[in-house]
Amino acid sequence: MSTSMTGLCQQMQGLSVTSALEIAGGANANRVNAGVLETFLQPSGESRIQNLTALKGLLKKACFVYTIMHEAIASLRQRRLTDFDALVGDRACQIRALFVARFATAYFSSPSMHTELCALQRTLMRKIRVMQRELERTDTLRQSVTTASVLEPLEIEVPERLIHMAMAYLLTKTKEKGETSSECPQCATQVTHCYKEHTNYELANLASIGMTRTQICVIVDAIKIQMSRISCTYVAQEAAELSSELTLPVLEMLSGAHLYTSSNGRCEVPFFATVAVVFQSVIRHNLPVLIKVRRAVHNVVCTQDVYDEVFCLKPVEGELRRVVPTNEDMNKPCIVIEAQRNAALLEGETVEQYRTRLTQANMMDVILMNAAHHPQYTDRSAELSGTELERAPLRALSSRAEQEGCCQENQRLFCISHIFADTLANQCQ
Repeated sequence: MSTSMTGLCQQMQGLSVTSALEIAGGANANRVNAGVLETFLQPSGESRIQNLTALKGLLKKACFVYTIMHEAIASLRQRRLTDFDALVGDRACQIRALFVARFATAYFSSPSMHTELCALQRTLMRKIRVMQRELERTDTLRQSVTTASVLEPLEIEVPERLIHMAMAYLLTKTKEKGETSSECPQCATQVTHCYKEHTNYELANLASIGMTRTQICVIVDAIKIQMSRISCTYVAQEAAELSSELTLPVLEMLSGAHLYTSSNGRCEVPFFATVAVVFQSVIRHNLPVLIKVRRAVHNVVCTQDVYDEVFCLKPVEGELRRVVPTNEDMNKPCIVIEAQRNAALLEGETVEQYRTRLTQANMMDVILMNAAHHPQYTDRSAELSGTELERAPLRALSSRAEQEGCCQENQRLFCISHIFADTLANQCQ
């Protein structure tokens, strides 16, 4: 591992619920166990429970967590990978996509893992019933009750990455999609039906448990922070494993010096570096990539614009090449890239002409140009500092993005709007 990567991993170990090695992409990472309630709720074990209301509140939280875990396993078993998609505030849709695709690949290819998750679902249901009975009959507060004494008998240890999948599921469960009006930065037209999303805590409310909105807010907001840190650690470890296949500037950008923590505690590393790592990992692990391109009228994401160019890429000799997917590919986890082009800038161009133009481009270059021109942190006031070694390649690619139409301001060729994990079969329905 390079010195810069070691530095970031060491910094993240003090922040994350797990070390980088424990959530690495290898098969062994699936076997590192952790307590579900401890990871989700991060309780202070010796905290005294002062009254009956607090005791019932803690039991409700535990019941809530196990219900979310049960639902997450059901979604995984049914291959509904978009149930684990990143939402606004996660800071890392591209990292989440790789994390979910690789975990799902391991699950789909392992009969033993399938059997274990089925058994875990049954265990979770038994625990949920125990807590529900306890809630119904608890009418007095026993002496010397602590958080640990209540939660320890209820705790279940499972593969840590499965807990992270359940956390991602909870965040996605709170995602509410809608529409808004927005001004097109290219022509200053006020555009309706623009896509928007936000966190709606009520979507995670489970009537059978009776959690308050405040209780849900506390859990969800804490998990947003945890997942941002887990994502940073995960991409740092992926980069360490890929170090011989990545450029020095990418590795330098993932050094601890570029770890940015916002005022609300969420962590990020430069966007360009994470995208470079994600798609180099896609090549190494032979993951399919589905490309979906909208024919847009403006430089904003509009829900009424349609995808009129859809195709599959697969790693071939170290590159992403356009292929016809096989029947086997259709049910494999894949990375989905949603993008658009501004048809107003391409008057008269047919889909076939656009396809020819895009086919002539190197898709990895197109993806990296998008990443170079994209703000490197969610907080746009946080600029990427560093050496000329780090900044020069970014400036060159960003300039190419502007010239070739691979950025928000110029969408003549290909402007990425979202990256997530799913299966080709789900996306082609």
